[in-house]
This record gives sequence, C-alpha cells and structure tokens, in this order.
Amino acid sequence: MARLVEFDLEDGGHVIVESNAPEQTTGSQPVSRNGVIVEKAKATFEKSLGAIKPIAAGVMKTLHELNNPDELTLEFGITMTAEAGAILAAASGSANLKISLKWKNANPNEP
Repeated sequence: MARLVEFDLEDGGHVIVESNAPEQTTGSQPVSRNGVIVEKAKATFEKSLGAIKPIAAGVMKTLHELNNPDELTLEFGITMTAEAGAILAAASGSANLKISLKWKNANPNEP
C-alpha cells in the first residue's frame, strides 16, 4: 500500500512523495497533515537524492569503459523512503536498470 513521506527541502520548504516501499518500523516519525498520516523523512530531499549519485556514477564509469560509446543512456527507478531516502526501485524482487549504448562510425565509408 502506498504511503506518504514528507521531505524537508534545503530552502526551508517541503515535498511530499508517495512511496510504495514497505513501512519502516524504526526511525521515521508519523505526522498528521489534515487528517492524513505522513511519515517524516530523516534527511532532506536533496540529501536523500544524493544517495543515488554513487550508483549512477559507478554504472556510467563501468559502461564507458566498454570501448567508449558515443552515447550512453541509463534509466532506473528510485523509491523514496522515510528511513533510507532514495533507493533503487525493485520490480518483482530485483532492481531494474535500462541501459542503452550507441557507437557512431566516424568514417561512413568504413563497414
């Protein structure tokens, strides 16, 4: 069941995110907003999203080492949780990554 998680923004605002992640039993603080239960995240939205940087950077570095493609596209889903922040989203029990690599022929006369 989807839950609502409230993240503070570094500029003092707030953002509420719908999360399908399992309910956390420790660390999060349920609060009520207009009668709706919202979990209060431990970290700011920006800090939570910062957790995906090493994941994306590691995948991109590894893929660029594959004969240095001209174009590289990496798509992945994230789930926002009150306890852990941003985590790779899972489908059927495993994380999903969609990767596209393209090489362009610099000399169109070569096969």
